[in-house]
Amino acid sequence: MPVRLAVWSDLPRAAAVLAAAFQDDDIFGRFIHPRRQEFPADMYLYWLRFLREAYVTKPGEFLVVSYSVDAKSGREGDITGVAHWIRNYETPPSTGWLSHISLKAIETYNKAEDLVWRNRAIDKANDAVLPQGNPFFMHHWSGSRADSWLLSLLGVDPQSGKQGFGRALVQWGFEESKKESVPCSVISVPEQERFYRHCGFDTVVGTTHDEGGDENAWKAAGLEPSPIMFCDHGVEPTGIKSYGEE
Repeated sequence: MPVRLAVWSDLPRAAAVLAAAFQDDDIFGRFIHPRRQEFPADMYLYWLRFLREAYVTKPGEFLVVSYSVDAKSGREGDITGVAHWIRNYETPPSTGWLSHISLKAIETYNKAEDLVWRNRAIDKANDAVLPQGNPFFMHHWSGSRADSWLLSLLGVDPQSGKQGFGRALVQWGFEESKKESVPCSVISVPEQERFYRHCGFDTVVGTTHDEGGDENAWKAAGLEPSPIMFCDHGVEPTGIKSYGEE
């Protein structure tokens, strides 16, 4: 299936794809957008603003899209899926002043837009829970896994499902990680663990709920425990820290 890096003009269609893909998702649907049934179009705003910020946050973040191809003309058709891949570095490179200014400008624009075009389906307090859970499982990205690729998001239009678009978007990141001889990883939802195993994430190192007890924001919020999966490309991982280890 054909995939490519997204361009700015792709973002509205990509946002619509993600809104459809995550409509019934436990995290982005039920938890973050509890009023999505009342305001079904408003999840689109969430994803459009997310994609804008991801697009300008360089280096290290990549939006990749899959698309259909017209059988007769061979021309590119609609975007069918979206992946957000992040290149994690043990020592992150400097983003540079231009990237910093670009991100601040997009963040300001998104906030201003939200004043007049509000996402009525969202619970902003619940949206804030996701980064609060990170300290309880980020130790897995240490040692030889500190330099790695992370598939932070994958969504395929339900009307284009089971045609290989999702696998192609995963494969893009696998190829990048192989070029650099570094691992790749994903935090899966439970029902997609089998899919990611088939894609090549062959090692489950734990879940988002394993550490922290009730202090773990993901667990306290009633979210399902999400498997944390890696592919080390046949290399034995070394130097992985335990939870709480400095």
